[in-house]
Amino acid sequence: MRSAQVVILPCESVLKSSTNGPESFKLSAEDIKSIIAEVDPQIIKDIKQVQSNVRTFAEAQKAALKDFELEIQPGVFLGQKNIPIQNVGA
Repeated sequence: MRSAQVVILPCESVLKSSTNGPESFKLSAEDIKSIIAEVDPQIIKDIKQVQSNVRTFAEAQKAALKDFELEIQPGVFLGQKNIPIQNVGA
């Protein structure tokens, strides 16, 4: 089993009131490349595979939500229409 590192980012309100942090938590492109270079290549490969799997599944879900209408018999129409709702629950 691989060990993982957890990074906890402070919320914005804490950042604004804190004097002990850096000016910005935004990383430069060079910083990002440097950090990625330190990550095990297998972990990068695994992350890319998971991203691909999630994207593929989400696209299939989205495609399944399309409206349609068909004529089962002459003059008899059946269909589906997806209408977003603003709230759910009580």
